[in-house]
Amino acid sequence: MALKNDYILKVVERMTELIKKVEFLKKENRSEEAIDEINKACKEIFGFDLDKVERMSYDSIIELLLLNKSTFDIRCEVVAELLSVKGYIYLSSNNGNEGYDCFVKSLNLYLYLVNNDCEMNIFNGNEKVDVIVSKLSQYELPIETEKMVLKYYLKKGKYSNGEDLLFSMIKKEKSEEIFSLGYEFYDTLKKKSSEELELGNFSLEEVDFGLEDLNELKKKN
Repeated sequence: MALKNDYILKVVERMTELIKKVEFLKKENRSEEAIDEINKACKEIFGFDLDKVERMSYDSIIELLLLNKSTFDIRCEVVAELLSVKGYIYLSSNNGNEGYDCFVKSLNLYLYLVNNDCEMNIFNGNEKVDVIVSKLSQYELPIETEKMVLKYYLKKGKYSNGEDLLFSMIKKEKSEEIFSLGYEFYDTLKKKSSEELELGNFSLEEVDFGLEDLNELKKKN
């Protein structure tokens, strides 16, 4: 445990130093140098290039980070943040596609951490997820990412957000899997008390109405 804590402290120190330097370079409009610093930090901390991570699939990134299970949480958290910071730089430099890709990968990693109750050592995972989802609201998310966001909304009691996302997903993909997710969503909500639903900006009546709408869409499919 002591070794892990020492490792976390070193990572936090390096991240603090990096973020200050990147913010300075961004203000100076030195985007390429900022990106170089991010890549350099990733190489120093973890021994692999962030550019490599950008080209990898979600599953491959998780496999890479799981090579060292004892520090997986902190590695996943930091890589997620590095990708997020890089995403902001790309967008500010009018590199929309690169920015989108970085943000989606960052979001996927933060969702993995939050949905699996992993330990967060530096950042607030819930806040990070909400910020990135908002940042990407003008874009269409991959369906696999939306599934993770739906799970996150259900887990965190954001039921109204979850329902909106569910029907948006159905509009794009009327598959058996998505309908099954919808029924699981409402089955979970039916077990909640009125008070719990109200905290999530929802009600028992809305559960019934939503389930009726889901059934109607299923019949038309």
